[in-house]
Amino acid sequence: MRDSLRAVRPLGVFLLACLTTVLAHTSSANDSDAMVKLWTLPDTERTYLLATPQNQQHEKPRPLLIMLHGGMGNARSFLDSTGLVPLAVEADWLVALPNGAAGPARSPDRRTWNAGLCCGRAARTNSKDQLFIENMIDHIATKQSIDRNQIYVVGFSNGGMMAYSMACDASSPVRAIAVVGASLVSETCSHPSSKVAIFALHGDDDQSVPFAGGKGSRTRTRLHYRSVLDSLATFARPRKCKRTGPNLLPDGDRGWNWRCKAGAPIELRVFKQTGHRWPSSASAMIVDFFSRLNQSPKSH
Repeated sequence: MRDSLRAVRPLGVFLLACLTTVLAHTSSANDSDAMVKLWTLPDTERTYLLATPQNQQHEKPRPLLIMLHGGMGNARSFLDSTGLVPLAVEADWLVALPNGAAGPARSPDRRTWNAGLCCGRAARTNSKDQLFIENMIDHIATKQSIDRNQIYVVGFSNGGMMAYSMACDASSPVRAIAVVGASLVSETCSHPSSKVAIFALHGDDDQSVPFAGGKGSRTRTRLHYRSVLDSLATFARPRKCKRTGPNLLPDGDRGWNWRCKAGAPIELRVFKQTGHRWPSSASAMIVDFFSRLNQSPKSH
């Protein structure tokens, strides 16, 4: 499945201006709002980008935001496309952008994630992507002070499927996920984590991963996807949630909320007349959702 991700915010221009990616282990950007480095996980060929706020005198542990690119994408393209990195850096968060499993030799940067039934070479070879991400977190912790209670994952399309898969794990180190244009494709989600808050964002005209499930006119896999509501119900049922919605929002979008007696909250935003892409307002909404979690008692 090839995911369509394009720059949709003016912040993309800001990002190119203020962030310098240094593809080395020891160099860093100077005179910018953030430093970005490419790291290779020890004893592996797996890599990730790490964006850090320029203020290195910071002593308090920082939240860590992990951004998972879409299928056939890579960390570099995701860094430049969403406008999310500068918002997170402004909030004084660390931002990690891991690279998915490499594509074939002729196009290794067409990367995918093994989220269960999808996608691509990562799923076919049973790539150990969750283990890689967890090891990446530990690797970052050797270099930066991480607030382990504020590890967030956001993913687009195949990356969103990977985020759902991580939320299925009862021992997940993740506090919350935000999923854009994705469905749950994990085959091992019978006992999902109840502590991971979930914010799903989806276009009502998504023809790659249809909101109502099944196959769309632009679906590039053989899968008949679960609907978004069914995907979220998998997490809501064991949390004993009460669902409200759909609620018509002032801008014409629709919203659902799950308030849960035995777990973290779940929210859904469906964007009107929107296909399989990153909505222009999604980045600000995601930062707001994660930030709100720390303004109220934690759910377990």
